[in-house]
Amino acid sequence: MAGSFQKSGEYLWNNDFEGRNLSLAAELDTIWQGQFTFGIQYANAERGFMRNNRQSTNPDNPGFLQPLDARYPVAFGENLSGGGGNAFTPGPGSHWDKTKYYFDLGYSQPIGDTLAELKIYKNYEDRDEKSYSRAGVVAGYGDGALVLDRTVESDRSYGGVFTISKPLGEHEILVGVDHQVLAYGDITISSVDNTYNTTGFPGWVWGTTSYQPSQKGETWGYYLQDDWRISDRLLLTAGLRYDRYHNQSINGSTLPSLKDDAVTPRLTVSYDLTSDDKVTVAAYQAMRTPGMPETYWWAEGDTNGNPALKPEKSKALELTYRRNLPGSGFLRLAAYHYKIDDFILFRFDSGGFRGVYNLDRAVLQGASLDGRLELTDWLTGRANLTRQHSKKEGDAYDTAGLSGEIDYLPAWKGNLGAEIKLPWEMVLNADLRYVGKREGIYSYSAGWPAVTNFKLMTLSSHTTLDLDLRIPVMNKGEIGLYVENLFDKKYEERLGYPMPGRMIGATFKINF
Repeated sequence: MAGSFQKSGEYLWNNDFEGRNLSLAAELDTIWQGQFTFGIQYANAERGFMRNNRQSTNPDNPGFLQPLDARYPVAFGENLSGGGGNAFTPGPGSHWDKTKYYFDLGYSQPIGDTLAELKIYKNYEDRDEKSYSRAGVVAGYGDGALVLDRTVESDRSYGGVFTISKPLGEHEILVGVDHQVLAYGDITISSVDNTYNTTGFPGWVWGTTSYQPSQKGETWGYYLQDDWRISDRLLLTAGLRYDRYHNQSINGSTLPSLKDDAVTPRLTVSYDLTSDDKVTVAAYQAMRTPGMPETYWWAEGDTNGNPALKPEKSKALELTYRRNLPGSGFLRLAAYHYKIDDFILFRFDSGGFRGVYNLDRAVLQGASLDGRLELTDWLTGRANLTRQHSKKEGDAYDTAGLSGEIDYLPAWKGNLGAEIKLPWEMVLNADLRYVGKREGIYSYSAGWPAVTNFKLMTLSSHTTLDLDLRIPVMNKGEIGLYVENLFDKKYEERLGYPMPGRMIGATFKINF
C-alpha cells in the first residue's frame, strides 16, 4: 500500500499542479497452491493549462523570444484537444482535473511442472476541463469568464494475457495469447460560449458539441517460445509471434478502418565465455501497433485520419557483451541496428501542426557502454555512455528536406553516478547527466488564412547534477532530501518549454 502527494506553483504561465496517488497490491494463496493477485491504483491531478508566453510563434520574428508576461519564462502554451476557436486557447485559471482508476487481477496455478497464468486489466480515466476567457480577444470579455466546460472520458481500455509454461527435458516451452481493446469514451460539453468562441471564426463549430468516440482499437497476439539449454554454456531462445490489429470506426465515423497482421520470428543466442563473461546475439522482427494517444491524434489532429495510419514493422539486430565484476559490479557493451518500416511520428508543435503519421522508413543504430563498480565497501560508482544515429525516409511533412534524421535524438548521452554509504545507514546518491545537441523540425502557422511553415531548430547540449540523500527513521520510515539541477543549468528537454532551475525538496516514506 502506498500513497503520495505533490504540489507545485506556476513555473510556466498558469501551469500550477497538485496531485494525489494511492495504490494497493494484494496476494492471496489458495489451498490448491494457486495464487490470486489484485491491484488498484487511484490518481487525481489538477493542472493549469500552460498559456503561450511568446509574443510570436514565428521563430524569425523578434517577438519569438519576448514574453507576454515577464513574470514567467518565455515558453509555448497549449490548446485544448479536439476543438478549435477562441475557447480552446486557455486564459488565466484554465485547468483540468483528471481522475484515473487502474485495476488489475491475476491468477497463477501450477499443475505438476506446468504453470498457467492469467492477468487482466481495466482502465478508467476522466478529465474535467474548464477554459476561461482572455482579455483583448473578444470585445466585452475580460479575463476569467467561463467559456468552455467539458468532460473527456480519456481512457476506457482493457485487456489481458494468458500463458502456459512447461519444462520438457532441456527445453522450457512458453505459449501465450494477449488481447487488448484500446478505447476512449464520450466527450461531453456542459457549456460553451459560442459568442466568444466563434468571434473572428465565423461558422466555426468544431468541438463545440458533445460527441461519442470515433474509433476503437483491438489487438490479438499469439506466441510460442522455446528456451533450449544446449549445454552448460549455450542457451538458444527461439520464438514466433502472430499479431492481428484492427482499428474500427464506430458511432457513424467516416474515418477509414485500419487493419493489419504479421508473423514475426525471434532468435536469441547466449554463450558463456567464462563464468563471468557472456555474449548475447538477438535477431528478430516485430510489429508495433499504434497506441491510443497515437490513433486519437491521427484521427482528431491535423492529419484528420488521412492517410491511413499503419503499424510499425521492424527488423532488429542486437549484440551484447557482459562481464561480471566483484560484488554487484558489471561491465556491459551493447550495439544495435533497427530498420523500421512505417515509423510512427508524433508531431505536436504548439505553434502549428499537431498530428500523427507514418514515415516510409527509419533506421536507428548505436552502441552503449555501461557498468557498475564497487570501489570500496562504502563507495559504488556507475556510468553509461551512448552513441546513436538515425536516418529517415519519406517524411510527408518535411517537404523542404530540412532533416534526414529523427527529431531531437541526441548523438551522445551519458551518466556518471556514485552511491556513498554514510554513518547511521544514510545513503547519498549523486548523478551527473549529459545530453548532447539535438535538432528537430518545428512547424508554425502564419498569415490569414493560416499557412503552415517548417523550420529546423536546435536544442543545446546540457549537463546537470542531482543529489539525493536517504535517511532511515526508526524501523520502517525514511526521510529523503534532494537537489535537482544543483548548478541551476538552463535547458529544454522539449522545444519551447524551459525546465525549472535548481529544485530542492524533501520526502517522507513509511512502510506498513
